[in-house]
Amino acid sequence: MLALNNHSEQNGDDTRVGGAKKVWRRLTIAGRKIAVARRDAAQKLARELRDYFKAKHGRKTSACIADDYAVTDRQARRWLAKGPTFDGFALMLERERDRLLHWLAVAYSERRRRFRWRRGAKEA
Repeated sequence: MLALNNHSEQNGDDTRVGGAKKVWRRLTIAGRKIAVARRDAAQKLARELRDYFKAKHGRKTSACIADDYAVTDRQARRWLAKGPTFDGFALMLERERDRLLHWLAVAYSERRRRFRWRRGAKEA
């Protein structure tokens, strides 16, 4: 947390604070600072999603969250390995954050209703 105002990563010199690269990567996405509350919320959401998918699919934690949205652990690791200069991860977060929260809010009831209705239609 010491590297909140540390811009040495942008200058290509991460010797100012020990382990500044990791701290910087954790605190920024695509070089932009994340508010602490938002970062904590994002980490909590990611943890809940990971636990849910592990409980549902075992060790394979990839699943289709929305209609055209699917992220595997491997893909997320590839994104994170590219570091704070890769803004595709930030774009993905910005685009999908609301959809993720909406899916978390309504997935059970909506999908249960929809699939039950489809099953009834097929039987009838």
